[in-house]
Amino acid sequence: MVELRSYKVDKCIVQHKLTNKLISDEFLIPNLTNDDIDILLQTLDRENRLGILKGATEHERVNAFKRNANRQLLVAMYQATSGNKFEERAADELNGLDDESKYIYGLVSFVTYYRYSITRDEILLALQDPDNTVLNKLDKLHSRRMIHNAASKGERYRARHREIAKMICDELATSGLAYGILAGIYRIGVAKVSKNSSRLTREAKMLRHFCNHNFLNQRISPEKARQLYSEFEYGLSWDSHYWLHRGALELEQDNLSTAQNFLNQAESLRPDDPFILTEQAYLRFKKALLDPSSTSSFSLVDEAIEILLEVINDKPSSLQPYDILCRQGLKWAEKAKITRDKKTELLELLQDKIKIILAYEPDDERLSALDKSIRKSFLSLAIPDGK
Repeated sequence: MVELRSYKVDKCIVQHKLTNKLISDEFLIPNLTNDDIDILLQTLDRENRLGILKGATEHERVNAFKRNANRQLLVAMYQATSGNKFEERAADELNGLDDESKYIYGLVSFVTYYRYSITRDEILLALQDPDNTVLNKLDKLHSRRMIHNAASKGERYRARHREIAKMICDELATSGLAYGILAGIYRIGVAKVSKNSSRLTREAKMLRHFCNHNFLNQRISPEKARQLYSEFEYGLSWDSHYWLHRGALELEQDNLSTAQNFLNQAESLRPDDPFILTEQAYLRFKKALLDPSSTSSFSLVDEAIEILLEVINDKPSSLQPYDILCRQGLKWAEKAKITRDKKTELLELLQDKIKIILAYEPDDERLSALDKSIRKSFLSLAIPDGK
């Protein structure tokens, strides 16, 4: 009898079957029972390895293993000890698989971490030209409990635990494999979502999430994000959300001409979308700040402020327009040659708006620093010119 991690089983079987020396029969280690949990907790406590559970009651410790870890040993140990060894174990589990199994496992983990599940046909779409071996590998990952059926979802799959899915996502990003996974998710979106689709379907929500430029910046480089957007331009050219975030990516990279092109396409598809209008205002601020002394720059800033105030009035719960108004408005107040009265009027507006954001996010250090800078700039107006 040989004990092996799931990802090592196939390599061992293939190697030994070639010599006709192995009759294979797999036995999967079951999830932790109540007795297993009790014994494991006693051992961890005795060895002073309870980590964050050290100060917890017995009931809280048991509950952490039962519910938070879903009785999964790897997750339970990771959450209990917060040890890097368990992150490495999860990475080894991924990297020990063959390429197709690794892709399937990575894909399922990726969508699981972001609270989605994925169907069998979507996995096949992501892989492009799959054959029957892909289905066999999917079934093996499932039979070995590396992926599970999503509860009450039939043929939908998810990772066995979101904590493990996070470790896998981190490893995919570190190793540069996240791009291929994201390309697969985009293939699913192109195949299943169209301009006539409801924006409330699971597929539409998933595509919208993974098109977000802020998300892409967390998982791949701006260059790779640009490449990904370009690769799927033909299939997503109908989608204002796609153009919005493609433009926002370029705007953050200060490619203003390209950003304007993409944002204009987004606005032509959804003229009244508050998120698109907010980015258009941000673009106007950035263009104005390139040449603060230009007459056209003053017009751009007036337009930007007007747009943002309208968005704030129509959608007061969205904090982004407040943030852009305050952050870019302060830059304009400090760089542009405007009269004292105009500067006072602008800074009073910014002080009013930053208070609203801080009421929602009182512990945000960046916002607190921005508030301090606005107040400092306003107080400087009390100092006569030349002093």
